Amino acid sequence: MLAAAFASPAAAQAPQQWDGSNPFTCTLQDGANLQDPNADPFCVEYDHSGIDPTAIQQLLSDGPNQLAATANKCFLYRVDRFTSPLGEVDTAMFVNKATGTGGSAVTKATIPIPASGGTISVPVVQGCTGQPQSVGGPTGGGGGLLGGLSGPSPGVKTRSGVSCKNRSGNAKSGLGRARLGLTRKAVLKRFGKPTRRARGYYHYCLRKGGDLAIHLGRHSKTDVVMTNGKSFHAGRVRIGSRLTRVRSSLHHEQVLGHRKRDWVLGVTHRRWRLLVGLSKNRVVYIAAVSTKLSFGKLGKVLNNASR
Repeated sequence: MLAAAFASPAAAQAPQQWDGSNPFTCTLQDGANLQDPNADPFCVEYDHSGIDPTAIQQLLSDGPNQLAATANKCFLYRVDRFTSPLGEVDTAMFVNKATGTGGSAVTKATIPIPASGGTISVPVVQGCTGQPQSVGGPTGGGGGLLGGLSGPSPGVKTRSGVSCKNRSGNAKSGLGRARLGLTRKAVLKRFGKPTRRARGYYHYCLRKGGDLAIHLGRHSKTDVVMTNGKSFHAGRVRIGSRLTRVRSSLHHEQVLGHRKRDWVLGVTHRRWRLLVGLSKNRVVYIAAVSTKLSFGKLGKVLNNASR
């Protein structure tokens, strides 16, 4: 069985059937023209039309090893399509390092190859936590990619004695003057004393309502900037914009999370990624995040923003 190629002696279990369907919430990329090679989950499709039919068996056996070699990904899903004068074969493989599972399956075969498949256990990798579509809960019930922010009412003076200020700007390598890559010292110089500090975030309340959250990650540099304030925008997209407005305004967006009417859409730019979170098909947060953050790590960081 093909799935056996994933197994290690310590982790092997009785395989369970898997039909080859995508186990993650992700966009299947064209392997010949990757739009986001840093995506995690990394979901890719390869077309091997015209390949030498004698090489098909070798590619089928080598596929799991090639996939497992992508060591810097936590979530992997790969589809290979082989076409030759002798027939067609489609295969699918996945690895979930957070749960320690993986599998492969032949989903289509018009030449004599056993069409069996299954899932097995693989070693769990520290730092890969939670499946992408399960990171956090819907807005109002938790954080994660589908989460949101809380902030004081417009014009209030907080317990820390810091007055909420007018802050605004467009999303471009950050939000307004809150740029990705700023040091802790630069953040304090630009924005002053935060309204509160929690779980790596400096929170700044906004005079018109809402919150600007700046996360200081590795080397105490900004890697996530997130807001639910209406004074910030990403082009024509603002807090409260409908899903139809978002889809028509963003270009090359990917669905990073989806549950009923809750969405997370992302657009990858050079060195940064725009995230737009929606609840009940309306925008509830806008975030600029570093592409150096894996989706597993990003889910944790965003989950902490509402705490």
